[in-house]
Amino acid sequence: MEVVERKVKSFPDDLEGRLNSMLNVVNTELKSATLLHLDDSPTEPSEIRVRIRETIGEGYLPIPSGFGAYCHHTLFPIGAVAEEMIRRESVEAVYPAYSLTEAGKIYGRPISALALQYAVENQMSLFQILGNTASHGKTRCPSNRLNILKYLAETGIVNLARSLKLRNGNILNAVLTLQTVGLIDYESTGECKKGKGVIFYLWRDGSKLERVEQVGSERELTIKAARLLKEKGRITAPEATDILGVHLVRRLSEVYSSLVKQGFAIRENDFLGGKKQSSVKIRANESAGFLELTRRFEDILSDKIGRAEAEEIYLDFLNKTDYGEIVREAIELYKKVSPAINKKSREEQTERILDFLRRNPGSRNGEIRDTLKLRSAQNSLTLLVKSGILRKVKEGKETRYYVVEEK
Repeated sequence: MEVVERKVKSFPDDLEGRLNSMLNVVNTELKSATLLHLDDSPTEPSEIRVRIRETIGEGYLPIPSGFGAYCHHTLFPIGAVAEEMIRRESVEAVYPAYSLTEAGKIYGRPISALALQYAVENQMSLFQILGNTASHGKTRCPSNRLNILKYLAETGIVNLARSLKLRNGNILNAVLTLQTVGLIDYESTGECKKGKGVIFYLWRDGSKLERVEQVGSERELTIKAARLLKEKGRITAPEATDILGVHLVRRLSEVYSSLVKQGFAIRENDFLGGKKQSSVKIRANESAGFLELTRRFEDILSDKIGRAEAEEIYLDFLNKTDYGEIVREAIELYKKVSPAINKKSREEQTERILDFLRRNPGSRNGEIRDTLKLRSAQNSLTLLVKSGILRKVKEGKETRYYVVEEK
């Protein structure tokens, strides 16, 4: 085997960057397992799969191109692995392979080990907490969710949009997910969660009714709405509409919004930093284990835990008598909740293409597409070539595809 090219990207220097990078690895147990089965030697995706199969025995594993994708799209960009183009003996084509960098060894191994153990001990894939890395915005879903939990644990204050500078939609999605896994309590007031924008207004203690100023031309409505709010203490505009017989909810919403500006009323629990009102509280006992896990991540990434101790964490995990069982169970936990795995169309299409090419080596894109009645085969073919599963050969203007001899 000859290494034709070796590319390495730098691992972040700052703690925040390092933590964000590693959260994008441990959010799925398959990526953690991938990192743990790499070493100094360039390893092709098919060999990574073989190594993990030897570790876990029976159980689900994606096709080799999946491991190539984990390396190329996650581990390589953060500097945890090097991407190397290799040439096998007597073969002209080159193929991608991956090896661990120093950062992958020093930080990636112990953190991946801790992540897999946490998943099994708590019977919960970290994907359920951290979510998908394919999210929009400057920060990705895993770091956003951790920041929300840390902020709630440290301050108890719930103006997340303003404090964390996240969009309301991102916060609401994160909050709903964290509630589902039992790490926080979330109570949507009115119909906020359904997107109808119902807001609870509270009368401010000590406010004097006679000092309320008229809202627009609604003199009588202003007095009635303010008196009703003071009597009840807490009300929504739709509730007030039913009681007062007002034609439009919007008219009462404008009155109550004005009362807030005048200082006679307050909106309840403005955690989104906008119009939607809700109550969010962290469950201290339930979230403690996950927060402790991420604190250990930070200690490793900041070198507060020394390299020798971090290496010991990795080796202790590797030498466990039930090491293979833990890795297998962690992968199964992820399999149960993974949208990508449970949506099998792409994987099934890839397997059909490989099976067709094994029987019909040298077929062209159009032949594959038409025979298998696919809308398109090109994306799958490109990924398989990049992952070293297929090789393509140019013959004039035609491109033909061949399955690489499997190990």
